[in-house]
Amino acid sequence: MSAQNPQGQPADVGNPVEWVANGDADAIRAAFEALPAEIAALIESYMPNVSAEDAALLDEVMPTVRVCVAVAKPRTTHLTKQYLWATSRLGLWWYKKRRSLDVAMLSQHNVEHFVSHVTKDKDPGWRLTARSALQSVGRRVNPTAWPLKPAKVSARDVAPPYSPSEEAMFAHAALLPGRRNRIARIWVVVASLGAGMSCSEISAATTDDLVERDDGRIVVAVRGVNARSVPIRAAYTDMAREAIAGAHGNRFFRGTSKKAAAITAGRLPDDPYRCGNSEVLVLRRARNTWLVAHIAANTALVPLRAVAGPVSVKTLNNLIAHVRAEIDPEEAIEEALRA
Repeated sequence: MSAQNPQGQPADVGNPVEWVANGDADAIRAAFEALPAEIAALIESYMPNVSAEDAALLDEVMPTVRVCVAVAKPRTTHLTKQYLWATSRLGLWWYKKRRSLDVAMLSQHNVEHFVSHVTKDKDPGWRLTARSALQSVGRRVNPTAWPLKPAKVSARDVAPPYSPSEEAMFAHAALLPGRRNRIARIWVVVASLGAGMSCSEISAATTDDLVERDDGRIVVAVRGVNARSVPIRAAYTDMAREAIAGAHGNRFFRGTSKKAAAITAGRLPDDPYRCGNSEVLVLRRARNTWLVAHIAANTALVPLRAVAGPVSVKTLNNLIAHVRAEIDPEEAIEEALRA
């Protein structure tokens, strides 16, 4: 399916569930029959409270909205109302822009644009609830237009580092204006890819822990069991300054959860406007990317251990291959003559 976004630019709309996109009456009926009677009745009867101008469009919008919510299979009446509320408002916006309605509206690109720009004057709670509901409906109705959840990395495996282009994409995604928790996103990218910090370390950090040296480089005093001081990689210095300047008091996160960094990373795809198989930021991969940067820069093992905290031989052995898979035996001998 090919389409354009409401601004007239080409949009990757994914590949919506075929029977939904085609309006297959038998499949739609079966979807409603599979729901609990209370939820099916709520979906069929719901009408949003909107302006008179928008109310005149509901006959065109609500049939598609109801099918999309039925496909999402909400588990409770509360969720059902949230899904209907958010999807009907997205549908009204989409219909007024295009004078037609299709389930391709439920792509990540369109949802992010709607929440971050179209409804930017709404309060944060309104936008957060809308985004959450539309994500749930969109992943069911138009699954390929949403990033995959990160594949779990076994504790026994060494998480592969990100490529330079993937790093750049994460930085780009974090710096996008107008998105909720932008400072938290920036800090997670800086602390993980720029300083190799863990989830709990990133979550606990405050602006008081960052100090700028006379040479302009920034050092972060990491808290916790593996307390240490870590210089932030040069490429992330400006982002670190922006995170400090925009922090809430001295905090990068609005809450105090020890998992705040992981939650934020899980909402940070490498390119939020590219639909498809993009994965979210995995903190273990980000730390190993930071380690690879130091290995490539020839940071000696003793200072690397001091700034990194514990690093296993297996991890180092695996990551070295990402920097240089082979070395000439004679060159290795010359290097080893230093001892």
